[in-house]
Amino acid sequence: MFLRSLLLWSRNVNGAGQFSVESTPSPREIGSRPVSIPQLPGSAVSHQLASSLIDAYFSNYHTTYPFLHEATFRAQYSELVKRPEKHSWHMLLNTVLALGAWTTGDENSDLDDVFYREASRYSHDHSIFESGSLTLVQALILLSNYVQKRNKPNTGWNYLGLAVRMALSLGFHREFPEWKISLLQREMRRRVWWGLFIFDSDASMTFGRAILLPDKDMVDVNHVLNVPDQVRMPGLVTRNC
Repeated sequence: MFLRSLLLWSRNVNGAGQFSVESTPSPREIGSRPVSIPQLPGSAVSHQLASSLIDAYFSNYHTTYPFLHEATFRAQYSELVKRPEKHSWHMLLNTVLALGAWTTGDENSDLDDVFYREASRYSHDHSIFESGSLTLVQALILLSNYVQKRNKPNTGWNYLGLAVRMALSLGFHREFPEWKISLLQREMRRRVWWGLFIFDSDASMTFGRAILLPDKDMVDVNHVLNVPDQVRMPGLVTRNC
């Protein structure tokens, strides 16, 4: 809808009242090369498009796979709070936009592939894996699920393997009760870990491959809380975003 509006907006009406299209790229042409959000035609329209895709992500995808905290993510996107490390943040953001575009169900649009290409471009930078983070694990687990839904099971398996290994290196499988972190941080670590647990178990059964998870005796992390994102917890972003 937004790309069609952009197309109409960019056309020039001649004296006969006919439209003349000159250099406006089609969605398929845009999807043929890596494009970041600011490079999409029209910065105001691009921001509107990104916001609509984020809304679609949280309305359609997040309700089943709650790997992000909505208020925190939106505050980071609006720069009301400090964003995570640059590359991991842009990788996560473009993955969210790809999933948001995919959930709209427009089979004639390559828009989700545009954002997937941009997200995967950051994974080619070896420096991004030199230090792990929650944001990067979230990006990897979401990428793994996206590409599996787009019929790329081996790519999804590889992204999932990276996510599991990084989560283990960050201790997501352990509770660490003496660690002074907020309840929100603990909850997000639990969400990501148990999401990985489910995804890896399912993928291993589906493809007949080895499970990447550690032995159950090494896992002592608690289960996730059965509460919506709107519940106030210590460490929760409370700004109106």
